[in-house]
Amino acid sequence: MENLARSLLLDEYAERRDRNPLYSVRAFARDMGINRTTLSEVLTKKRTLSAKNIKKLSNKLSLSPLESQALVDSQKSKPLGMEDEDYLKLMDDEFKLISDWYYFAILNLAKVKGAKADPIWIRERLGLTEFEVENALERLQRLGFLKIEKGKLIRTAEPIRTNTDVPSSALRSHHEQHLKNACKKIYEVELDRREFSSMTMAIDPSKIPEAKKLLLKYKRKIANLLETDNPTDVYLFSVNLFPLTNEESQ
Repeated sequence: MENLARSLLLDEYAERRDRNPLYSVRAFARDMGINRTTLSEVLTKKRTLSAKNIKKLSNKLSLSPLESQALVDSQKSKPLGMEDEDYLKLMDDEFKLISDWYYFAILNLAKVKGAKADPIWIRERLGLTEFEVENALERLQRLGFLKIEKGKLIRTAEPIRTNTDVPSSALRSHHEQHLKNACKKIYEVELDRREFSSMTMAIDPSKIPEAKKLLLKYKRKIANLLETDNPTDVYLFSVNLFPLTNEESQ
């Protein structure tokens, strides 16, 4: 299982950055009361937290006594990178892979012409932080979805699909992140490089299963058209069909 302190820090940083995209690692270290170098080394698996820093982190994150003890115990376990619970680690990675949009983006970025295994290049192309990039690369390689050879990103996984008809908090988070990205791109991307369109209809809901099948065929046609042998950018094609009316009370 992934180091608990590292997971807590990464999750907390991601939440703060969601609220404020300009929030920096330096500011995060300051707010956690931890030296920036120490924080960087914990996040990159180069060291564990001292008892003093564990106490600071517990206070800053308002952890319960039980959670604080779990944090202490996690720092006394095997050296980082030597955990035996690969199954649990894989399950955690699968959740992250589904819920964080940039994992799929990095996998597809590997197919782009001139793709580099350079965290700075990836960060600039996708608008990520250095820790998000490093964490994603490490996870994708460990899962066997990606490898790095001679400074190049090489995707080793087949296209990944999820069961969209099974309710899941991870999938909901995944879709929510894509919708937030879409809202940003309306203002940031020129009209000739994007397409946003919608249509409001009065419908028969019993036809929705049939509509889903048509949309799946449509997505495949779009992919066949756009996915050429010489891609230069990563795009998201998103289709949404949802009710504007609330269900009538019985």
